[in-house]
Amino acid sequence: MVGLPVRQVMALLLTCCSVFSTLTASRQCSPNPCKNGGTCVRNRYRSKFTCKCPEPFRGRFCEIGPYDCYEEDSSTYRGRVNQAENGRTCLHWNSHHLLDQPFNAFMEDADSYGIGEHNFCRNPDDDEKPWCYIRKNKEVDWEYCDVSPCSGKQFEASDLAACRWSRY
Repeated sequence: MVGLPVRQVMALLLTCCSVFSTLTASRQCSPNPCKNGGTCVRNRYRSKFTCKCPEPFRGRFCEIGPYDCYEEDSSTYRGRVNQAENGRTCLHWNSHHLLDQPFNAFMEDADSYGIGEHNFCRNPDDDEKPWCYIRKNKEVDWEYCDVSPCSGKQFEASDLAACRWSRY
């Protein structure tokens, strides 16, 4: 089969490879919130958890795979990264905190920019890479996202063979 473009591979991989790891006994980790074989580790001093992600996955829930990247025209990025480079979690595009911002889910053509009821990084203003709004010192600010550029490599259909397809 002829190589597949990165954009198609990324879209397919966003809905595949959801392999859950063994459940643990803690309340925060049952059921295991970590995806793609991640292990839920309960924090000793707080009622929070951390997902220990297997390579090459990352993200709070190990939900970001190696093919979640942006191409040269990063305005078309529709991946699931929702964390800024500084480690802060992105605000939802439909947050009331964004009503005074130039880009939000309530703007007329929000769908065409991939903006909606989520907090995934986007690039609606053709900046150099995907970004999102964050809260910093009780103020709304923006930050570039922790998402990598794609390598430009063509992927073969066999690269998808390890994935287990599922419907959401």
